[in-house]
Amino acid sequence: MDHGVSHTGRLSQQTLHKLFRFLRETAALHDRVSFARLMVSLLPTLLPADLTAYHELTPTKFRTIWTGASACGVGASAVHVLEQYPDHQPCAARHSEAEDERLLDFVDFLSWRQFSTLKIYQDFYRLMGIRYQVMLGLPASQGQLVGIVVSRSLRPFSAHDRFLLRMLSPHFIQAYLNAEAVSRLRREQARAGE
Repeated sequence: MDHGVSHTGRLSQQTLHKLFRFLRETAALHDRVSFARLMVSLLPTLLPADLTAYHELTPTKFRTIWTGASACGVGASAVHVLEQYPDHQPCAARHSEAEDERLLDFVDFLSWRQFSTLKIYQDFYRLMGIRYQVMLGLPASQGQLVGIVVSRSLRPFSAHDRFLLRMLSPHFIQAYLNAEAVSRLRREQARAGE
C-alpha cells in the first residue's frame, strides 16, 4: 500500500500535491472556529482517520469540532461523556505532564491493556471503535489544552504518519496563532462598535 513515501524515503508526488494544497488553505486568515473546522476537514486528506477532532479543554469547559463523527456514531451523548472526563483523556493527561511534546501518540506511554481498562475507554472509545490516537498540541494558556486529535480503529500510526504530523506542526501552530489574533481583533472590533 502506498503511504505517500517512495522506497527512497521521499514524499510521493501525490502526497506533495496534497501537502501543498493543505498548506495553501491553512495559510489564509481564519478565526478560531473556522481554523478548527478547516483543520478537521483537511487533515484526513493527508492522514487517513476514522475520526478527526479539534479539542479545547479548560477547567470549566470542553469544546470540540469533529469530522468523521457520523461514521463513528459521535453525537451529543458522546461529547457529554468526554465532558465528564476532560482530565482522563490519555493524550491530554500526558500533554500536561510533558508540555514540550507537541505530538503525542498514546501507544507511546500507555499499553493496550492499560488503555482498555480506563473508564473513558469503556464509556467512549470502545463504543466508537477507537484503538489508536495521536494528538498535536497547540499553544494554549496555562490550565488550557488545545489540540488536534486524529483517531483510528484498525491501523496504528506509522513512522511516516508521525513524520507528516511533525513536519506540519509548525504550520498548524502558526495558523492557530493567526486564528487567535483574528478572533481577538474581531472581538475588539465588536466591543469598539458597541
